[in-house]
Amino acid sequence: MGVLKAFGIPVYNEKNIILGAMEETIRLVGLPNVTNHGGDQQVLNVLDISAGSIKYPLLFNSYLNSDPNVERALTPYTKNNTDPAFHVEIPQNH
Repeated sequence: MGVLKAFGIPVYNEKNIILGAMEETIRLVGLPNVTNHGGDQQVLNVLDISAGSIKYPLLFNSYLNSDPNVERALTPYTKNNTDPAFHVEIPQNH
């Protein structure tokens, strides 16, 4: 597969087809309608943190929800949230 890529020959497999369809959908609806991750970091920092990387996830959840600098926190403990990661949005005030 590396040789094909080196000569610019597209390699098609199920993963490439799915990723291509996802990219096309994002282009059609616009990145801001899909995610805040691709926005201007000077305005809003958006990050996801693996819950498995946090030693005390419940305590971290409490800190996120009580921090006035955090605009939005979706966590494994947020009702109706199916994402196992901590999703954090922090506005950058200048």
